[in-house]
Amino acid sequence: AAWNKVTRHIGDLGDEKSLSAAVSAARPEVVFHLAKQRDGSTFAREAEATLRLARVLSAHAPDMRRLVRTAHDAPSREDDAALTRKIAAHGLSAVTLELYLVYGPGQPERDFPQNIKGGARPSRLSGAIKDFVWIGDVVEAYLLASHASGVEGLTIPIGTGQGRTEAEAAAIMLRMMGSSDAPPLADGPGAGHPADPALARRMLLWSPRVLLEQGLARLLSKARAGTPDGG
Repeated sequence: AAWNKVTRHIGDLGDEKSLSAAVSAARPEVVFHLAKQRDGSTFAREAEATLRLARVLSAHAPDMRRLVRTAHDAPSREDDAALTRKIAAHGLSAVTLELYLVYGPGQPERDFPQNIKGGARPSRLSGAIKDFVWIGDVVEAYLLASHASGVEGLTIPIGTGQGRTEAEAAAIMLRMMGSSDAPPLADGPGAGHPADPALARRMLLWSPRVLLEQGLARLLSKARAGTPDGG
């Protein structure tokens, strides 16, 4: 329902002319940069698009107060830090949020853990350690980052600080569903790590409200109630 109340200005991050027209029409005070190609993207392409956006905002958004961007999958922290410096060179107050594994309403049905709820029963799932963070908590982090003081130039991890494998999360969900199916096995080594939420607590006054068991229960509750998943 909220989408119908939004005024949309369409611009292409690959086309500076259309992007400039959209920014000039919107005259934003805060920009949440969430654009990311789902498949086949590279850090170089996403960095190029981000710098194009920064250049356009600097030129056509006189009321701009804050750019909250989403971290790209940079080859190294040095590469992402260099991108942050280039954004700052355009005179923008920018902060970067590094998202861990975001899940919840609106997530594509083919993605985990939505696919388990929808009936998928893979025999194996990733054995890598992941940090599952609820979409509502992520939205709150973006809103807090839009006006927090002293965050310019920072990259702030957004996660719960608790690590689980997909196989462990699937076992929890199956148990909640009352399923007699055997839990999937973990495939591969247990690499990866959870987020360290200390910086988010200190700089954004943010802490996750919904941990994995609660989030999975909410997904199942929506399904049982017949609530549209994006609701």
